[in-house]
Amino acid sequence: MGPDCRGRSAGVQPLATVTNTYDRDYHCLGVRVDAAADVTAIRFESHHADGRDTSREFSPDEVASDRGAVLDGRPGHDAVILRGRIGTRASTPLMLEFLRNGLTGEYRRCALTLARDTANAWHLLDARGRQEDRIVVETWGLPVIGTLGIANVRGVCVTPPAA
Repeated sequence: MGPDCRGRSAGVQPLATVTNTYDRDYHCLGVRVDAAADVTAIRFESHHADGRDTSREFSPDEVASDRGAVLDGRPGHDAVILRGRIGTRASTPLMLEFLRNGLTGEYRRCALTLARDTANAWHLLDARGRQEDRIVVETWGLPVIGTLGIANVRGVCVTPPAA
């Protein structure tokens, strides 16, 4: 059985388990909600193969900012960024931007939706409106050099991603 993010943090509704093609780490993407089930933060937990766990939360204002919520990357190379204006509506459009080529600085984007159902549970939908709870970040690179970019974000980005 693969990694599972259900029920990891109190007050957080899980959206998706995120894995990648370059290591055995996994991440839990979720939303922290208040008593009315309104989103108060995007939560990104990282569970590393070496047993080290970290978590970060991004307020709706941070996600809506020009920088967005940087989910993964190194200083100067923001690899995965989530942007959008999270509200209390039943549906909120978001944009996922990822570093396609670290050598040239090329980014790709794909649209997704944060959707609230009639039971006040939040879900992540791809551009076709399909609920996705497993995301795989597919990387590419060169021998000796290593990982150079992200080819696709399977699960939420409908192939091919928008330029």
